[in-house]
Amino acid sequence: MRGFAKGRVLWNPSATDGDTSSTFGTSPKRTDALLDELWMRFDAARTVFFTVGQAHVRWGATRIWNPVDVVQPSRKDPLAFYDLRTGVPQVKMHIPVESLGWNFYVLGLLDSVDTARKAGGAIRSELV
Repeated sequence: MRGFAKGRVLWNPSATDGDTSSTFGTSPKRTDALLDELWMRFDAARTVFFTVGQAHVRWGATRIWNPVDVVQPSRKDPLAFYDLRTGVPQVKMHIPVESLGWNFYVLGLLDSVDTARKAGGAIRSELV
C-alpha cells in the first residue's frame, strides 16, 4: 500500500489584496492553494491493482488535443504552458495480463456523485 499527496500554490505578484479591478472583470487573488492529487494504491494478490482518491487521468500523450481526455470534467486550455486542471475523484482498477502483454483498466468517476445516475466510468484495454 502506498499513498501520494500533491498540492499546488499559485502566487500572482501583480495582484494586490482588496483589488477588485481587472482586465476581464474578475478580482485577481494574490495567492491560491489547492489540492492537486491525493490517492492511495494497493493490490489484491498482486493480480489486480487499485487506485482510490483524486488522481490525474492521462490516457494519451498529445499536447493540444487529446481525443481520450473525456473523463476530465473540465476542458484543457490548449494555449497554456502547463495543464492546471486538478485530479479527478475516482476508483481505478488495473488488471495486467503479463504473459500476453495486455492491460485492462476500469475507472469509476466519483466527482459530485450523490445518485447512481450521476456516476461515470470508463473502460480501457491495451492489447499487443
